[in-house]
Formats: sequence, C-alpha cells, structure tokens
Amino acid sequence: KGEYTYEVTNEFLKECGITINEAYFNAISFESSTKTEVNANQVPFSIEIATCISIILMFGLAYSISRDNETKVSKSIAYIPLSTSKYLWAKIIPYFILGMLELFLGLVIGGLFFKIDYQLNPVIIFLLSSFFVFATIMLGMLFGCCKSQIASLFLCMGVIIIPIFAVTMI
Repeated sequence: KGEYTYEVTNEFLKECGITINEAYFNAISFESSTKTEVNANQVPFSIEIATCISIILMFGLAYSISRDNETKVSKSIAYIPLSTSKYLWAKIIPYFILGMLELFLGLVIGGLFFKIDYQLNPVIIFLLSSFFVFATIMLGMLFGCCKSQIASLFLCMGVIIIPIFAVTMI
C-alpha cells in the first residue's frame, strides 16, 4: 500500500511539473566492497560459527567442572600439591586452544566453501575472536559451578539457544 501510494503521488506530482529528488528517499545504500553478491549461505555463517564454538566450549567445560564437583574431585585437590588456580588454568588452556583451532577451521571453511571475503586482517579477527572464546569459557566455568551436571547443561542451552531463537525470529 505504501509503495502504491508513493507511485500514485509521484505520478500526480510529475503531471503538475514537480519532480521528487529520489536521493532523499534512499539516504543510505549498501554495496559490496568486492562487487560480488552476498550468497544466501553466507548470511547465517557467523551465527553458525559462534554457535559451534559456544556449544563445544561451554558444554564441555561446564560438564567437566560440574562432574568434578559431583565426584568430589575438587575436594581431593586440597590434598595434593596442586592449587585451585592451577586446576582452573589446566581446564581453561586446553579449551582456549580448542576454541581458537575451531575458529581457524571455521574461517578456512567459510573462505573455501562459502566464498566469504574477509575484510579485516586475519590477525585482528583472531584477536577480537579470542575475547569471544574467552568469554564463552568463562560462562562455561560459571555454569560449571552448579552442583548438578544437568543444571549446568540446561543453563548452557538457555544461553546458547535463546539468542539464536531471538535472532531467527527477528
């Protein structure tokens, strides 16, 4: 209805000798920097990469720590010469390396199979993505503090699935 009204009004004004500057109605225009069209497979790629990284890191770490809480491994640490901070670093470092490796593989797959042209330097992409990976690990550790493995997994699912549902519905 809005387009029809615009067309009719524009034709009427042209008959009266009044022309409308189209630039006022198209204030912003987007164009690709590489002059290639965006493929439908490229749009959800960032959501898929973030979801895969979140699922593996958050579920894995939350499950691992909550399992250690249930089996009393965390209390056994008090009797060995391993401090709690070293125990937590021993959990964080492998997951961080796994997350960065997964990110690297995802970017390679996106470039090769989905023909995504990255506009930033790969080093900057990795530095910015390392914050995301670290934040995901910290959320996994937070949810791992639950006494039950099931509760920690439900919290992880809520944090991952609710934003995806919101994005896909909008």
